Amino acid sequence: MCRSVTVFLILLVVISVPTYGQQDIDLLILNKKYGQALTIIDQAFTKNPSAGLLLKKGLVYKLREEYQKAAEAFFEASRMAPENQEILGELAETLMSLDNYSDAVQIYRKALDTDTTNLPLAGRLGAAYISLKDYHNALKVFTSIYQEDSTNVFWNKQYAYCVAKTQTSDSLAIQLYKSLIARNPRDVSLYSSLGSLLFRTKKSNQAIDILNRGLTEFPNYPDLTLKLATYYLSRKIYDKAVESYKNYVENSEPLSELLQIDGIIPVSEPDYEVLRSYGIALYLNKSEVEALNILNKCAAITLNDGIVLYYQGLIYKKMIDYPTAEHLMNEAINVSMPDYLSAMYHQLGQIYSQERKFRESVDAYRKAYKLDTTNFEILFELATTCEEYMTNKEIPLNYYQAYLIQGRDKAKNADYALNRIDRIKEELFFGK
Repeated sequence: MCRSVTVFLILLVVISVPTYGQQDIDLLILNKKYGQALTIIDQAFTKNPSAGLLLKKGLVYKLREEYQKAAEAFFEASRMAPENQEILGELAETLMSLDNYSDAVQIYRKALDTDTTNLPLAGRLGAAYISLKDYHNALKVFTSIYQEDSTNVFWNKQYAYCVAKTQTSDSLAIQLYKSLIARNPRDVSLYSSLGSLLFRTKKSNQAIDILNRGLTEFPNYPDLTLKLATYYLSRKIYDKAVESYKNYVENSEPLSELLQIDGIIPVSEPDYEVLRSYGIALYLNKSEVEALNILNKCAAITLNDGIVLYYQGLIYKKMIDYPTAEHLMNEAINVSMPDYLSAMYHQLGQIYSQERKFRESVDAYRKAYKLDTTNFEILFELATTCEEYMTNKEIPLNYYQAYLIQGRDKAKNADYALNRIDRIKEELFFGK
């Protein structure tokens, strides 16, 4: 039985309604003859106006999902009986159905002023605050409810959500979610919420474990599968990331269809991002041929995605197709945001070097380092490239020295750089 009908049955006893047509109204509503019920209610109200009749009228409109008319009826009823908690509660709930959360909050608060012990009404007030994204006030409400009744799974779920949203106590939120899962393991959203919370608090392994636990309850559930793929990718567990992305794609109708045909079908923005991440995960897992297939699909959907062009370029670089890699990397640079440019120029410098285009390689390395001076390994590559084609050895010498100064104990090629510094200095000395 739906809540509105249940409330209606309760109100038959609680609310005083004129006896005129009482049984007729009740039977008509129970038999879903709402139009006739409204007619009799209006006739009865004309003869003997009452808040009870307006309440019934609002409930009928709610059952017909005519929420604006229901709200108007409840509002008129509240004017006649301003302290009636049932009427105020129905008005606030109807306003929630109309997405009027601000007014609903005010009405719920007014209703609770008449009886602060009404926990269901308080729970609805907390939910209204959540709808407004006012998580701090929602937390106050659900904290009070939890102190009165810590056994209610429905309220505890909203309490945990508010604790997590306000970051009041991550340990408490985690504890609450774990308790909720233990008591209600068939609520899939709990695994997703706890996984996100654990990942945000840098408990990545625990996040992965809870998502896998959720997937044992709900095999191949899309939200859990995609989150798991994302977490694996961020943790550089590339084989598992590929497996999870593959499961997600195969169980997503638009994506699985896209991979089976030669043409292009419309793909939503989120699905496109999944497809791109899948391609990147394949590349990082050293499955270059499969990665290129996925990334080529992405390139056909969005022609100027710098990230796709970048990874396509890396794949062709590994395939020793340097002209194609050079073209793709330049295209990536042309369309990309500054955050990615340093890495792209770095890769372009390496591609030019493999093509024996040393002057272009040095220019690309210099641009890469200018964009990201924290990547001191670029200085080492500048030094080796300059040494290979420049007659003036003081330039590579300066780069080697700058590399050692910048990198210090983190310089991966320090021994080689020191050796080359000694040799160049020796050559310069004997060349004078």
